[in-house]
Amino acid sequence: YWPRLLQEQNMLASGSKHVGRIMNYIPDIEVRQKIEGWVAKHPKFTATELFETVENGLQHCNNPKRMTACLDAIKEIVLAYSYPRLDINVSKGMNHLLKAPFCVHPKTGNVCVPIDPKQADSFNPLAVPTLTKLVDEMNEMDADESKPPRSIQPHIALFKAFVLGAVQAEGIERKRREQANGVDLSF
Repeated sequence: YWPRLLQEQNMLASGSKHVGRIMNYIPDIEVRQKIEGWVAKHPKFTATELFETVENGLQHCNNPKRMTACLDAIKEIVLAYSYPRLDINVSKGMNHLLKAPFCVHPKTGNVCVPIDPKQADSFNPLAVPTLTKLVDEMNEMDADESKPPRSIQPHIALFKAFVLGAVQAEGIERKRREQANGVDLSF
């Protein structure tokens, strides 16, 4: 998604305030100066062109002591410019924007549902279940039916799969750590 984000938002294009800020991520002075020189010689560039120049410069860092930091800087830049931004109201307000799975938005009645990252481009926030819809579906169900309402079922299944994967991954990681530390807890 990063190449598409660069192209669509063009946030690192010439004239952007982010051009100067991106230089702060470059840990090697020599690499930074080369990239600043490139920027000065190219008054009109796209975000993709700048990022490719930065990435190439960081990958060819000549300072062996800084090589890991240079390669990490690429990841830091991608994370810094692609991770969702939080505004002050999100950070201090208890019910502003960020929601736990399956909670209900107090004004719209929309249910916060998990989404499959692979399907994020096709996610339609207007199609999420609402509290009213769930209540209507529950009223239509037989009294002895124990499954959740229709419209929430795929979201519950996705959440269960995510949790199961996380639990399995943690179990594998814990076992790896125990083996690395010489601890055997198998019976």
